[in-house]
Amino acid sequence: MNKKDIEDIFGLSPLQQGMLFHALSNEDSKLYFEQLNCTLRGGVNVPALKRAWDKVAERHAVLRTSFAWEGIKKPVQIVHRHKPLDWVELDWRDRDAAEQKIALADYAQSDRTRGYDMTKAPLMRLALIRLTDDAYHFIWSYHHVLVDGWSLSIIFREALQFYPAFSNGQDLDLPAPTSFRTYIEWLAKQNLGEAETFWRTTLKDFLAPTPLPFDFVHANGAADVPRFYTQHLLIERTISAGLQQLARQYQLTVNTIVQGAWALLLSRYSGSRDVIFGAAVSGRPAGLPGVEAIVGNFTNTLPVRVQLDAKKTVASWLRQLQSDQLQARQYDYSPLAQVQGWSEMGRGHGLFDSFLAFENSPINSSSLQQEQRTSGISAETNEQSSNYEKSSWSITLGVVPGEQIFLQLTYDQRRFTDDTITRLLQHFQHVL
Repeated sequence: MNKKDIEDIFGLSPLQQGMLFHALSNEDSKLYFEQLNCTLRGGVNVPALKRAWDKVAERHAVLRTSFAWEGIKKPVQIVHRHKPLDWVELDWRDRDAAEQKIALADYAQSDRTRGYDMTKAPLMRLALIRLTDDAYHFIWSYHHVLVDGWSLSIIFREALQFYPAFSNGQDLDLPAPTSFRTYIEWLAKQNLGEAETFWRTTLKDFLAPTPLPFDFVHANGAADVPRFYTQHLLIERTISAGLQQLARQYQLTVNTIVQGAWALLLSRYSGSRDVIFGAAVSGRPAGLPGVEAIVGNFTNTLPVRVQLDAKKTVASWLRQLQSDQLQARQYDYSPLAQVQGWSEMGRGHGLFDSFLAFENSPINSSSLQQEQRTSGISAETNEQSSNYEKSSWSITLGVVPGEQIFLQLTYDQRRFTDDTITRLLQHFQHVL
């Protein structure tokens, strides 16, 4: 590697370390591969669109990052000065709609199968496929180690700001972004002693992961590659509206209600009134200046311990759950591996097998819709399942709020039958 091509080198966040470890340990499974699909309509200026994405990658270090770990004590991320986009343009206007649908599915699957070489930047690929004179299918594939959901909105907003300027032969100056390095430096200054005290107290007397309704026991041999599949469920409109009303009435977040429902379901399946599952936290520290505009992966995975108390009303129980989670947010920076070590199960033993990610979909926000109107093109995610993702848990439940709450449950088919997961989703809707 030419040193002149290196802009910066710095460490990894705890979650990045975990993702890198799992990705390298299960290379055939393509863990943490994410893929976003959408349709672009309008008079798309393709050169201007490509230049806009080039500009975004130029501005944000993590989009030009690779990883190194061999021969060094700790893995590092390497920011390259200049890395051309992995950009593909195809024209399928000579195919009918049915042929295009099959070809798009094949292309997306083929792209997922390619995976990534973590030592080579960029760890993302973009494809623009022309379907009609005024419609393109856009595929953005990337490794989750680079960015979180919050960052997606920043990236898309900037691309939609640069695009009209470039289309009109103009340039655009946006404020210089802050590097993800500042967050890594902030992490190094945090007090892990306080975090240890909190998590030891929170996890006291919890001795085993909450059992899930596993159908199979699998071996842990090298050839035992996870087989992930995803099922979806759109929660009925009346139920979704009722949950929004419940949240307003008792000053709760919908996330708290969903966590409570998942805890109750786990309790019924396991027969225990004391359950644990993993949850995604945003991880963006309020005390870090400009953190809202930094592109990177701040998310962390932490345990949520919930004890069901039959003496409490649902409202008071959920209020307590929300209060507990607000207290835990002070320690969002805690590395999951160390939290496991602080538990009575000890390091090397997983605290949970199920993971819940509550997502406020950033790409459909009103501000991005305004940027689309300004740019003259529209981006349509025709299906709420247009994001493809793999993680390392036996069950990952993605929850997208809206007029109808959308559930995306990814599971390891080595552990569950499809019928079991279908039934579990139906039970979850019943609890809600």
